[in-house]
Amino acid sequence: MKKIISSLTLILILSLSVFATNRIVNVQIQGNTFTKKFVILNLMSYKKGMKVNVDELAKAQNILMSSGLFSNVYMNLEATNDDYVLVVSVEEKNHISPIVDLVKGVGIKESDLFGLGVQGEASIRFFNLSPFEIFAGGYSLDLSSQRAFGTPFSFEIALSNLKKMQWITSQSKFQYDLARKTVGAGYVLSGNSGFMANYIHENVSISASEQFAVDAVSLDIYDRPIQMQNKRTYAWWNLHLEKGINGTKYSVFTLDGNLYHRMIGQVYYQARLYGVLNLGNAPFTRKIYFGDTYNLKGYDTKEFDLPFMLLFETRIGVPLTSSFEISKSPELSLYTPELIPQIAFMNYKNISLESFKASIGLGVKINSPFGVFEPEIFFGKELGFYLEMK
Repeated sequence: MKKIISSLTLILILSLSVFATNRIVNVQIQGNTFTKKFVILNLMSYKKGMKVNVDELAKAQNILMSSGLFSNVYMNLEATNDDYVLVVSVEEKNHISPIVDLVKGVGIKESDLFGLGVQGEASIRFFNLSPFEIFAGGYSLDLSSQRAFGTPFSFEIALSNLKKMQWITSQSKFQYDLARKTVGAGYVLSGNSGFMANYIHENVSISASEQFAVDAVSLDIYDRPIQMQNKRTYAWWNLHLEKGINGTKYSVFTLDGNLYHRMIGQVYYQARLYGVLNLGNAPFTRKIYFGDTYNLKGYDTKEFDLPFMLLFETRIGVPLTSSFEISKSPELSLYTPELIPQIAFMNYKNISLESFKASIGLGVKINSPFGVFEPEIFFGKELGFYLEMK
């Protein structure tokens, strides 16, 4: 978790206690070489002539930091006659990073497209690893924003046409082509919570004679990381509801809850509770399985096809500097080794030892100018290697 560096100094706080009725007549934005000024002002919910309020300024600073566009945000007030000018200095993050995904292929991500606070992704799929195969065809395009142009509105438009996708389970093995369209819109209710609704349409082709279409709607209700009063603990959660329509009858519910606590210095403990409930006859492209990179690791992908599954995961991380010393601040952290135990409960007909699955993993987070790389190795039913980039 990035620590917000505040420049709301003691002098500023003392001055506000005396001049609490004065107003902000102008905002000066500094350091934004790429992000547009109006996007920053929208994120801050600034209105000319608004009253000076420490709590509102702190809230605006938190929103700017949680937007993912800036590594640091500084605020200061300058007196002018009986009014104030708010000076906001930002340090922009690197907003271009590569995509390496075993499903989507390789591509590029732009997290601040044209300086508008919109995220764009484009990738090309052209390979399979097992068995190794190179082929032509397959692409993914995605435009999204948690706060479109700095407003409370969210949106997503995604288009994928993926070729030669592999489906491998103990019961079946085949390749299929997937064309998917997703359109969504949402609203941020406050600085941290909100909702997002999506419409999904898929065309699936397994062979020339075996094809089908899927239509579904989904709703995500979420609360983004909230800092507790001790300033060492964060909590966040996401509830996902999905239902098939137009003859595709199924329902999927997932709940993902997280708690992050900084124990000593930057050494942290993170707990995650993740639950899945599958109802009805969901198409295989829309089922939620344990065994993916963000679920139970060390087991065969798509191995579990059960109505109810629950996963508990813990992570203990020790951030290190480039000289492998324990980091004293997030800015100095370069490597973060993690110990990751997992245990899952599967809803078999009869509860027994077979209902529980466990795995243990070791990973390391590597900070780079292009994002955070997370190579991990897990042992559960088998030994597995995973690589994520955030």
